Amino acid sequence: MEVEFSGYASTMNMNRTLADRWVANAAAAGVADLGPDPTSGSTDMANVSWALPAIHPDLSITDHPTAGHSTEFRDAAARPLADETV
Repeated sequence: MEVEFSGYASTMNMNRTLADRWVANAAAAGVADLGPDPTSGSTDMANVSWALPAIHPDLSITDHPTAGHSTEFRDAAARPLADETV
């Protein structure tokens, strides 16, 4: 595979089949799908998703919406709930 820097970011091309399987397997493990994260932002994964089937699921490590790349998220990542979630 050849990769060329384009200088732009694409929108995520979510693979519906993989996403449906993720939701079903998460539900079987007792993890509820809460839908899209309202605090999420852009991701480099989006560009990859146009070349390969991809999903970008979110797992909550707090009891309320928390923006990634924030000090609150950093602190939450060090708590037991984060380890239990993954």
